[in-house]
Amino acid sequence: MFNEFNDLTNAEHINMDIKIGGGSLYSTAKDLSTFLQLLLKEEILKSTLNELPNFGDINGVPVFTANGRVQGFCHQITHRITQDLTIIILGNHMTSDLAQLER
Repeated sequence: MFNEFNDLTNAEHINMDIKIGGGSLYSTAKDLSTFLQLLLKEEILKSTLNELPNFGDINGVPVFTANGRVQGFCHQITHRITQDLTIIILGNHMTSDLAQLER
């Protein structure tokens, strides 16, 4: 987290046993890229892929995006569909500024 002086500080402690889905879950950029490729090829969630709210555009470029954060962890995934370009940013802090890095 960043404090009022814009210094990076330790995240507050949280008991990850109470987290559902994120607790004790870990991944790598390669794992996330593989999952994303399978998702976009409709090898998983084939019938409901178009219902996901993750499709949009950035500066007129169609994209698939996903992000999340919890104390001490964050991620941003953007796949530029027409360019077949995937950007995955993983962090060991909690911030909402990751999306600014990929633009």
